[in-house]
Amino acid sequence: MKREDALSPPVHLINPMTEVGGSELHTVDMWRVLSRYTRATVWSERPVDPQLAALAPVERIHLGKLHFPRQGVFLFVGAYFEVGAWWRFARPSRTLLLYNIDNPRRLEYALARLSLGGRRRVELIYASKRLKAEAGLPGVVEDSPIDLDRYQPARAVPRNEFVVGRASRDDPLKFSDDDPALFERLAAAGFHVRIAGGTCLRARIAPHPRIELLPVLSPLAMPHFMLGLDCFVYRTSPEWPESYGRVIAEAMACGVPPVVASNAGIAQHIRHGENGFIADTNEEVMDILLTLREDRELRARVGVAARRTMEERYGEEQLARIAAYYLRGEAGVPA
Repeated sequence: MKREDALSPPVHLINPMTEVGGSELHTVDMWRVLSRYTRATVWSERPVDPQLAALAPVERIHLGKLHFPRQGVFLFVGAYFEVGAWWRFARPSRTLLLYNIDNPRRLEYALARLSLGGRRRVELIYASKRLKAEAGLPGVVEDSPIDLDRYQPARAVPRNEFVVGRASRDDPLKFSDDDPALFERLAAAGFHVRIAGGTCLRARIAPHPRIELLPVLSPLAMPHFMLGLDCFVYRTSPEWPESYGRVIAEAMACGVPPVVASNAGIAQHIRHGENGFIADTNEEVMDILLTLREDRELRARVGVAARRTMEERYGEEQLARIAAYYLRGEAGVPA
């Protein structure tokens, strides 16, 4: 049942919504959470990706037709996109900016634009503690909520091979420079490697029957993909440090043990050897995966703990606290 508070202001979530990615899915899930407590609307100034339109209704901003959000709480999901002239005519009760991609110059520009040169207050929300520390500006830390009903463990299905996977945008920057060598080494050691968003690596990885380089998966297909994995490995290029890594959280919600680089924002929630693993080098990753392949009990225990971590962060009580911050500025957002 929708728990709408008549005193709660409407919330407008603004994002380009032009392609499926972490910021866009964050927008969808924040709309899902906030819609339970007030009237929430997603807005875009650009043509919307049909896959995203299937997950949440999106209103197109047209200044010429006077169709744009006017009053309430405005949440800009990302500092990386331009905001049109319509913003000068809006009258927000609060302006929130989610900073989720490490780019100080874009953050400075977005703050100047949204504050209208300092005339409006802009409250910052950070996707991770690391981003907040690097920005050096006041704000709260609130990472991307996960739909625990869509992403949940299923009964284990016996497999002949140990399947290692990952998912991301199909972009070389989303991969560590060492990933091609790691994937080839895993295949040679008998692991099956399944990479969603991995076609960009075809020129760097020799064809192998145990390496699948797949296109980007739709959000609706992602839970099924996760449930076909025994472990989720995620590292990125030094040129693209992962601010948070919601796809890792999705794997954890499915009870899949994650192995992530230490510079990923989600590493702040991973207790090495308990609910996941932190590894930066190929040797470290290989050692962990060889151990997990041989130790089913460890794999199961870490998977259960990973799921429990997501339940602690995105259960009913925590979602209510997150919504309270967006609607009323109350303290209690999980850090």
